[in-house]
Amino acid sequence: MEPISTTVLLRLAFHLVRFVINNADEIAKVFRLAWATVTDWLTSRKVAVGDVGKLVKQQLDSGSYRIVGGVFSASGQVRQQTTWECTELDEELRRRLYGRSELTIEL
Repeated sequence: MEPISTTVLLRLAFHLVRFVINNADEIAKVFRLAWATVTDWLTSRKVAVGDVGKLVKQQLDSGSYRIVGGVFSASGQVRQQTTWECTELDEELRRRLYGRSELTIEL
């Protein structure tokens, strides 16, 4: 390979890896989303007493789910948020979200 082509490919690979690392927390696609995964993410981002976790469930046209999770301060400020897209929910997460699209969790 020519040195210029190699340099261009290496730069593209570097930028792709950097993009994935910088955006990995924005959308994670998983086959089955587990309640433990959600609660681990929420509690690891808790900053202060009084922070709460919130989940919003959306069912997509494809039949998959989009779960948006966020950690909020007592005053309602968003501390961090993420989105998971999955094809199914584990039994515990399905039970907790049954009949509702939003859930607030005391952290």
